[in-house]
Amino acid sequence: MDITLAIVLGIIQLALAGLGIYVSLTPPPPAKHRRYIIAFILIGLAGIAVTGIQTYRNDTTQGSLQGQLKDLQKHVVSLEGTTQELAENFKKFASPKEVETKPLPSPPQETTKTEETTKSLQNIERDLAEVRKRIGSQTWGLSAEQLVRLARREAPYAQPEVERGDLIDCALGDPDSTKFAVNLVGAFRTAGWNLPGSGFNQSIFSGNPVGVLIKIHSQDADPPGLKEFVITLREAGIEPTGVIEASLPTDRFQIIIGHRPQT
Repeated sequence: MDITLAIVLGIIQLALAGLGIYVSLTPPPPAKHRRYIIAFILIGLAGIAVTGIQTYRNDTTQGSLQGQLKDLQKHVVSLEGTTQELAENFKKFASPKEVETKPLPSPPQETTKTEETTKSLQNIERDLAEVRKRIGSQTWGLSAEQLVRLARREAPYAQPEVERGDLIDCALGDPDSTKFAVNLVGAFRTAGWNLPGSGFNQSIFSGNPVGVLIKIHSQDADPPGLKEFVITLREAGIEPTGVIEASLPTDRFQIIIGHRPQT
């Protein structure tokens, strides 16, 4: 519809210009002056009408987009609470203790130890089930176990004093991309990374990226935590795409969650 209006407006402008040139080059007799004046007026009114319709449609579209953005902003605020809850669930089992080697206990103690181990395993399974339930609606991303593994791997590189609000970015208005980002925020926060606010950003990308993209300073850059993140993605069957961004510091990387690949 917008293209049609633009074409009509262009035709009207050409008609006005053509009529003006014709009148200038071939002055009509006085008897036809009235007809040409009326033609100019009608063509001008038609141009005004088309311009008014275009303005109305643009205002309506802009208002609709602003409403959608406000709704998305409210949704992002509500997601912040979800990421905090995910982090709390990860903390329950993010740092397992190593199994100690001890002499074989007597039969009564062995029974007690077995019961304690069983209860501990049950608690871990319960916590994992809780995380699975929270991410159960996602159709693309890391599983609960993979998110826990990612948190363990990224913990040594955490710098709580450094805000990393630029770490994760996802596609605006894409629920699959947003859910993926939310779960990554939970894992990185569990690892001790400082992700302020909702923990991620939402953007409109000109190229409509698909899959996971990772920005780094250069091909030789090796920022802390990058290898561990890539390994975890590959374990989940996700092959990330590297993007060179010279403005990034050499010790930082950024994650872009694009649209879910079609399978």
